[in-house]
Amino acid sequence: MAAVTVIQQADTGLASGLVNTTQRIGSGVGIVLLSALFTARVGQLPAHPAQARLMPGFQAAFLDAAFFALLGAVLTLLVIRGKQGEAQASQQAEPEAPAGSHQIRWGQH
Repeated sequence: MAAVTVIQQADTGLASGLVNTTQRIGSGVGIVLLSALFTARVGQLPAHPAQARLMPGFQAAFLDAAFFALLGAVLTLLVIRGKQGEAQASQQAEPEAPAGSHQIRWGQH
């Protein structure tokens, strides 16, 4: 998992728990926001509303969800490219180990 690759081995459990918690809370907040957009668009409904009355709310909620998904994809690509550039710069700055030496690196100390 990309979120825990830069964490020291002793802290991977904590990082994994934080990632899972953030995903759960984020999905809950997203559902609440989309429901609020739907309700704001549709307003007060009778007990058995017609389908045509619900369409504007669904359109607003799904368009906003698509916008946030696109925004998330763009931000993810920008962050990944930035991290790859940093990794390439640090690899170029580190001298290569002589042939025959085998070192294992566990995080940054």
